[in-house]
Amino acid sequence: MLGFRLGFVLSMALLPVGLLAVLQARSLMTEARARSEAALVGETLRATQPELRLIRQGQGAAEALASVAPILVPAATSDPAGCDSVMAKAVGSSDIYSYAAFLALDGRVLCASDRGMVPPVDAGRIASLDLPLIPTRTEVNDPEDAAGLAAVHPAFAADGRPVGFTLINMPHTRLRAAAATMAAHKDNFALILFDTNGRILSANRQSGEATALLPANRSLVSLTTGDAFTFTGDDTSGTERSFAVMKFADADLFALGSWPTTPTTLSIFRNLPAVVFPLLMWAACLIAAWLAAENLVTTHIRRLRRAITGFSDGRRRVEKLDMRHAPREIREVAEAFEQMTDTILHDEAELEDSLHQKEVLLREVHHRVKNNLQLIASIMSMQMRKTQSSEAKSLMRGLQERVISLATIHKGLYQTTGEADIRANELFPEIVRQVVKLAAGPERRFDVKESFDEVHLTPDQAVPLALLMTEAITNALKYGRPGAERAQSDLSISLRHAGPGFVELGVRNSSAGPGDNGGDGAEGTGLGTQLIDAFVRQLNGTIERHHQNGSYGLAVRFPLRTLAEGEERRGREAGEEAAE
Repeated sequence: MLGFRLGFVLSMALLPVGLLAVLQARSLMTEARARSEAALVGETLRATQPELRLIRQGQGAAEALASVAPILVPAATSDPAGCDSVMAKAVGSSDIYSYAAFLALDGRVLCASDRGMVPPVDAGRIASLDLPLIPTRTEVNDPEDAAGLAAVHPAFAADGRPVGFTLINMPHTRLRAAAATMAAHKDNFALILFDTNGRILSANRQSGEATALLPANRSLVSLTTGDAFTFTGDDTSGTERSFAVMKFADADLFALGSWPTTPTTLSIFRNLPAVVFPLLMWAACLIAAWLAAENLVTTHIRRLRRAITGFSDGRRRVEKLDMRHAPREIREVAEAFEQMTDTILHDEAELEDSLHQKEVLLREVHHRVKNNLQLIASIMSMQMRKTQSSEAKSLMRGLQERVISLATIHKGLYQTTGEADIRANELFPEIVRQVVKLAAGPERRFDVKESFDEVHLTPDQAVPLALLMTEAITNALKYGRPGAERAQSDLSISLRHAGPGFVELGVRNSSAGPGDNGGDGAEGTGLGTQLIDAFVRQLNGTIERHHQNGSYGLAVRFPLRTLAEGEERRGREAGEEAAE
């Protein structure tokens, strides 16, 4: 179909553009994804800066206290109150500090901002962890200040000998409150700080809520393998979130930021393969091409095709073609077709009228020939009644029978005129009845059996075959004799197909002796046999005669001619006559 062919050609034309579009879309999506990841990491970095600044401030305070350890060690023994006041001043320097202490290597509290408060972590744990930040939990009056983060720094004597640790405790509630005043975060944004061992150091959520926001299929330790990356997955509560991980190299800290993924139109398109949009554009182009071909070309061509095929199939009623919306070229073709059909219909009408006139003339010719032959037969009948010689009467009777047979043939041709060929099963039964009617009498009765296939003959074959059959039947009626136990003679005439392109005429009658049908009897002249042989040669056929079991028969086999062969033969004969 034209639409599919046009779509295929357009697909081939759009293929290079489609490949470029796929590559460009893939590049753009990769770039967009990289920008999105960078934006997520940047948002996480921006969100961690306030809290990270406070933590580093606490680490700096712990380091500052550790730097005066050579003074604090003797003061812890000689002036405990003065040493405690140093710790209290450190706590008072910032609202995020809840406790400060100077611990000995064995874990004893040498100085503390609050002697009544139990240290949030023992010295043994500090030594084993060897980390600057330690998650803590203390027993305090305010439950919200129980969990926190301790900044720890080793303290050394003047000679470089380790003498203990300084510790600054920062509750999570104070860190979150202070960070919130420095930078505002979205309510759905979650931020978690953790170390290389996967321990949560800080979060902008309560501890239980922060744990629920961790990735479900990844541990925090597995997230410490890279510097900065993003991924999407479900948290432990089953909610899909986007995660961004980044590392702070100077502090061995990691930040995990996450947002819930809200399905939007853009996010749906972002997850589609890069080839989807070029394919959609390709499909849209094909649909547009198909619609254009259907509306501009195919519909009008289909309508024109139906009209042409209908006219070629013989339907001569041509309706007006509606080509108002067709392109000019197709309208011109439709107009040419309408003009052609008008011309053909006019020519066919003239040809039909001419054929009708010729048919009428041909019928008149056959009718006049039949009348003339019947007139001749009547004249011969009148002459026979006046003739006294029996031999002359016999000869004239035979001639009269042949003339009547010719008249019967022309009568059949007159009745079948107008057809390209002649049906033997319509013409020959009438000839048989006429011939038998002439030969039958009170003392001569015949049992006639006819069998004619539907054989189509050309006129130049129908006439000699009819004359041949007439002579054969005349001989059979003349020389036929009834059987020993029958009062009437048997006569069988058949015309049947004898293989591809051949026809066989058979005539059989009952006879008393082998010489009955040869034309050599008392009344025989042999003229019938000569005429039969002449007609067989005219038909280009072969003849077989046989006598057995009290019956005599002949079989004539000849090839059928087509109408074109007959026309060609008549043309050659007309040319030869003109040459003579």
